[in-house]
Amino acid sequence: MEKQAFAKALVSLSDTVARLLFALMDKSNVLELLSGKLSLTIEREAARASGWSRNELLLKLLIRLNQAVHNEKLSYITKEDFVQNTNFIVQQAIEELSKSDKEFQGETLLDLLVYEGEKIETIRREGEGIQETLCPDAQSIAIYVQRLLEPTGKTLPAFSAQRLREKLLPFALYVVFLWNEQLTSEETEARIQSFLRYWQEKKGIYDHLQKKMSEHTYAIELEERLLEQKTSNMKVLQRQLDQIAEERENIKAALMNRIPHDIQKFEGIFGGKAKVVWNRMVELAERREEEKDDAQEEEGLLRSLWHRIDTSISDAQMERETKRLAAKLVEEMVAMKKDIIRLPVYYMDRIKQIHDCDGKIQEIRRWRYQLEQEVEKHREKIQHHKVHRSTLEQQMKQWEKELFL
Repeated sequence: MEKQAFAKALVSLSDTVARLLFALMDKSNVLELLSGKLSLTIEREAARASGWSRNELLLKLLIRLNQAVHNEKLSYITKEDFVQNTNFIVQQAIEELSKSDKEFQGETLLDLLVYEGEKIETIRREGEGIQETLCPDAQSIAIYVQRLLEPTGKTLPAFSAQRLREKLLPFALYVVFLWNEQLTSEETEARIQSFLRYWQEKKGIYDHLQKKMSEHTYAIELEERLLEQKTSNMKVLQRQLDQIAEERENIKAALMNRIPHDIQKFEGIFGGKAKVVWNRMVELAERREEEKDDAQEEEGLLRSLWHRIDTSISDAQMERETKRLAAKLVEEMVAMKKDIIRLPVYYMDRIKQIHDCDGKIQEIRRWRYQLEQEVEKHREKIQHHKVHRSTLEQQMKQWEKELFL
């Protein structure tokens, strides 16, 4: 038969017949066949499809027919695509029938239609209480389908939903030709072109969603790369901050250790609170010198030992007080800012270094704060794109269900 025969017959179906065929291929299962409820299921599903347009109904029927031949991805951009797909369905149906039914020896669509027609005629002749002809209604379809799958009157085999579609496909092809309307070539061509426009419109929307989803995915990847880079930069800044802070503390520690030995060098330099601290340190230094001189004047080993025992506690206390005052004096020296030129050279250089460290620390903190703000913005953008991508994914799944599955 002509390559376009099935394509033309399919678009020539009335809406009523197309709904019945869709319901048969979509919802049939063995339990409904065994329980005698197949006709009710077909009626219910056909009624549910009554609100669909002709093109939507044709697309959903094509999806079910393609599922029966394990073809999940559809494309109807041109008429040739449509003809090739319908012809593929026919060829697969013939091949499957040849494998499953050894009595069928045909190779063409006409052979399949003749073979199925003979089976229907046999059922009509041999069946009791069966109407004269196979009619386009749910009850007639259910009766003939059950007799086709249960020729001996015994229990139906345990078919899966997919396997049942495969078994029903030759019957569906037969009734497409049995019940299609007689249309002119112009009317048939108009229906095919209308369906192609419908598909292209649907595919265009799907492609737009796919493009937007790709844009969001790329935006997420870009933001994540920027986020990773800036997070890494923040870690580098934190390491630098820790190193500079450690260097600052080491300089301060060196100054605190040296101050008690150089305390006399600062006479006349300090004022205010710094002077009070310096005076206290001078007193402690003088007291330590006096105690040292007194200890040297003591005679005898026993007296020297008792002197050390008596002064050990006070020496420890004096040491702690000296360290505390040295720390305070260093802080006061750091706060002198421009007046540090009055300090001895060693101390002036170290205080300058501390000021440099403070400047670097403040600068790094500003950079880090700026990076924290940018990182937060990247995270917000990533979340924004993910929300939109999730919405698009849901929409695309729905479109894929309508167009491809």
